[in-house]
Amino acid sequence: MMVKNYRPASAGMLPALPGTYLVTAYFDDGQVELVKCNVIGWSVSTERTVVPLVMDPRVADEEPWHVIHPDGRVECSDGRGWADLDAWIVEERRRRRESLEAHPLNALVPEPEKVAPTKTAEVYRPPVPQGMPDPPAPEPVSGRPPSAPYATPVL
Repeated sequence: MMVKNYRPASAGMLPALPGTYLVTAYFDDGQVELVKCNVIGWSVSTERTVVPLVMDPRVADEEPWHVIHPDGRVECSDGRGWADLDAWIVEERRRRRESLEAHPLNALVPEPEKVAPTKTAEVYRPPVPQGMPDPPAPEPVSGRPPSAPYATPVL
């Protein structure tokens, strides 16, 4: 019995030069972490598109993907290119910063001068049974929204 293969047909394969990598940049708190994966070859599809052949095929599943060539150039699967890794990282930082600023959830966070003054929450307090100490006074609850879009304030 033959197993069906649903991958698109390939018109051929080409070897990649040593030192060719698929690279992904992860940004965290101003720092950048690069994750590289060796490109061992190139698959040429029947539509004449080129797809990198790598040990972990999930790396090439994300579009667009970026390739570092042995001479240091960085190319993107959408046709963009950079002279070196540093130029690409600067562009990625700028692009990600712009996308974060344009994100709709960022519009929900109020600016500091627009935050409501501190309020005291009105909480129902049942009568204290005889012989029990009085409960502590209620803590003031800030009128500010939670720090994260889906966080819940603690009362």
